[in-house]
Amino acid sequence: MENLGFVSEKPTYFYIGGVVKNNMKSNKLPKFIFLAITLTIIIGISASPTLQQLIVQETEAARKKDNSLVPIATSRDNVYVAWDSNKTGNREILFRASSDGGNTFGEKINISNSTNGRSDMQDVAASGNNVYVTWCDDKTGDMEIYMRKSTDGGQTFGNTTMLKSMGTLPSNIKYIPYEQQDPELIQIDTNVALSGNNVYAMWWENKTGNWEVLLSRSIDGGQTFEDTINISNSSTAFSERAQLAADGNNVYVTWWEEPGREPMFRSSNDNGETFGPVLSLAANGTLGSGKE
Repeated sequence: MENLGFVSEKPTYFYIGGVVKNNMKSNKLPKFIFLAITLTIIIGISASPTLQQLIVQETEAARKKDNSLVPIATSRDNVYVAWDSNKTGNREILFRASSDGGNTFGEKINISNSTNGRSDMQDVAASGNNVYVTWCDDKTGDMEIYMRKSTDGGQTFGNTTMLKSMGTLPSNIKYIPYEQQDPELIQIDTNVALSGNNVYAMWWENKTGNWEVLLSRSIDGGQTFEDTINISNSSTAFSERAQLAADGNNVYVTWWEEPGREPMFRSSNDNGETFGPVLSLAANGTLGSGKE
């Protein structure tokens, strides 16, 4: 395919409020670039923009279908919701709790409480009176994963715990204010799951130069977290859009892997101490051998 002049030879990734996009895939222009070109023609600007000059305006578009802007968790009659908002001029993680099955909700609580960073990609989980909220924040200049815990049904929350620093975004990743609806977008996000006193937090990042699904566990109710485990552990694949579940001693992780467009699965039966082989759910025949 002919280089049209405004497609950079070096792939550029756009970090869009938790989303990353590669501008060079199968020699095709991404959808939002076509839209930008169309708008340029309509308003009469004749110069062909470079990718570095493209500006994607902030939008409150919903997340992709598999990730909600308002995650919800329940425990008996308690209902907990979290969302992100920039009504104060700074994007924060907000939270409300209901103790009567969602008929009424208490006051809003600012979970992230950050005056100089952007907080989003939140998740919430609950067990009994314990409530856990995870999110991403760039207040230090690095993208970092945080968590706060409540032991009284979401009435109050303890101190903020940093679970992992994702590091400074590489030079070929550019921050754009929010997410665009596009099937090729790659999300950075957080997931949290509970089983008994164990808390499992998961996210995906490319700090090492390759997108991997990572997990950290706590066996003391979120007081401390152990070293990060690389769940996807693939040096050649692009791992993203992960989901996490826990039940008893079992922990289950699924994710999507490129370039083969395969759904992947990995599980632990010892509370996340160790994990079995990576399984491709798209493979033929009975699964179980997987790949290490």
